[in-house]
Amino acid sequence: MGAISFSIDIDLVAFLARHLPFEIFVETGTFEGESIDRVKPYFNRFFSVELSEHYWQLSKKRFDDDLRVTIINGHAPLVLKEVMPQLKGKSVLFWLDSHWCDAEATGGETSQCSLLDELKAIDFLGNDSVIAIDDARLFLCPPGVPHDHTQWPDLSEIISTLNEKSNAHELMVMNDVMVYFPRRLKDKVRQYGHEHGVDWLTIADMYRQAKDVIAELDAKEQEIKSLIRENTILVGETRAKENEIQLKQLEINNMFSIAEQRLFIINQFESAKDAIRSGFMADIDNLRLVIQEKQGHMETLQALSAEKDRHLAKVEAIAESRLHVIREQENAINALRRRRIRDRISLWMQPRLGVLYHYPPRPMKIPDKYLKEQNQQKISGKWPLISIVTPSYRQADFIERTIQSLFQQQYPRLEYIVQDGGSSDGTVDILKKYEDQLVRWASEKDGGQSDALNTGFGYATGDIMAYLNSDDMLLPGVLHYVARYFAAHPEIDVVYGHRVLIDEYDQEIGRWVMPPHDDEVLSWADYIPQETMFWRRGIWEKAGGLIDKNFKFAMDWDLILRFRDAGARIVRLPRFLGAFRIHPHQKTSAEISQQGEMEMGLLRERCHGRKVSDAEVHHHIKKYLFRHVLLHKLYRAGLLKY
Repeated sequence: MGAISFSIDIDLVAFLARHLPFEIFVETGTFEGESIDRVKPYFNRFFSVELSEHYWQLSKKRFDDDLRVTIINGHAPLVLKEVMPQLKGKSVLFWLDSHWCDAEATGGETSQCSLLDELKAIDFLGNDSVIAIDDARLFLCPPGVPHDHTQWPDLSEIISTLNEKSNAHELMVMNDVMVYFPRRLKDKVRQYGHEHGVDWLTIADMYRQAKDVIAELDAKEQEIKSLIRENTILVGETRAKENEIQLKQLEINNMFSIAEQRLFIINQFESAKDAIRSGFMADIDNLRLVIQEKQGHMETLQALSAEKDRHLAKVEAIAESRLHVIREQENAINALRRRRIRDRISLWMQPRLGVLYHYPPRPMKIPDKYLKEQNQQKISGKWPLISIVTPSYRQADFIERTIQSLFQQQYPRLEYIVQDGGSSDGTVDILKKYEDQLVRWASEKDGGQSDALNTGFGYATGDIMAYLNSDDMLLPGVLHYVARYFAAHPEIDVVYGHRVLIDEYDQEIGRWVMPPHDDEVLSWADYIPQETMFWRRGIWEKAGGLIDKNFKFAMDWDLILRFRDAGARIVRLPRFLGAFRIHPHQKTSAEISQQGEMEMGLLRERCHGRKVSDAEVHHHIKKYLFRHVLLHKLYRAGLLKY
């Protein structure tokens, strides 16, 4: 024999879940959320409706950390209508338990049972779905006091409403639950009811026996009251005895007073002795404090010395890194001196694209027109909204300079988002410093740079989009320049420009002068400086609206190829737009020979339908690199100005 459950019947749920592919649990009448906790192993998604503000707040707090659970405050029929579109094609268990109960802070006193409206709100019922109605006893016959039976439907109304839902379901009452289940499970459900059902006649007999026990308890209560009266008399007699005892206690107190006076004299003597001892001990304590203070000074000096050693080690490491670069450059210069004139000419004609060190570090020169550009011209209408996302991980040494390069643009409509991967190196403190200017920032674990970019772009709403890595920078006036160009050339989808190479101290170490854009070269190599690239939202959405998370290194090449394949019109602008930073720990240097080479090979194979050799790549980019060399030499000679 089974048992009646006064919360959800978990055995019944487990039985149904063994025979149906349940996905979603929908509940009316959340109360404190116990039902959801009990059925969690059997479902992937949960919706629960609670009319009471009090219990809605309790249950919402209970499941704040579980994204699968949605707790909704409102009238069950209305909420069900809103939720139903999300349930189409799903296997759902509807657990209807929102009818009124006589408990504190519950809702529904004025409309005690909305069951029929809830059933009508379920406007379709799948072949693998079940409706379970709790408290079946309240519908089999009119509910008793304190319920208002006029507000409750009778059994025939419920059956009629259920039969309108499906021709493939049947109704059965098991224990205190009405179950409307798929007819194909009829034999299994009957067997379950046979094994787990309760005998209501037995429960009625137990109720009558309980009434007899209550009568006996009432008789015992009368006997207890009689004993209490007798106890009251005894209490009076006891209090009289207590008064006598109090008189004796006064006599004893007088004797104690005399004894205390004598003890006071003794204590005075002891106090004098203790004062002498205390003075001596105070001197010892003072001496101990002086010793401890000296020890504290020693520890502070040791800590400062250790910090100095760490700082010195860091400076030595940086100096060693710079010295390594200088030695490489000296070796290159010495090798150049030893070359024949023909070799020197050949080297002079070598492309600078792809080369990260062109000359020793020197201050970066910014043309005056860049600094004035943001105030020189206006555009018709308002400035377009520009959305820029910065992915970051452990870049506390550089990210503040990246942020400042954007905010110093003073562009009126900038939507700047930083998505950090959970850094613990001081990055978060820097982001908090600028959180009033950032549209959004977060520091949380992610799946890498591509995942962080997709998260950030998910919050972006701008008409013009870009991303800037956390160690790179934009040059002054770029945002105004790009916005004006897009406004004047509505037919252009993507733009990029020339690149400045900088070291970890913002010193210039080279420049890439880019030739005019060539769509064909993109199938063989990607020289486009990512930090200078901007695009319209329309081409972003047309190309898929996502960064491909399968790429850890070449995601920017994949993106520009998808732009091109989506019909984008791409232009190289005649201006230096961004600064690409070279430092010992950057991803570009550490991974290009491993992950990067593999990903670039995959992209070339995707473009050509086969693997291509290095010789083929070199052959097809030769003319592009020649145009670069020509423009680079003209720029270095001062014949071209950017």
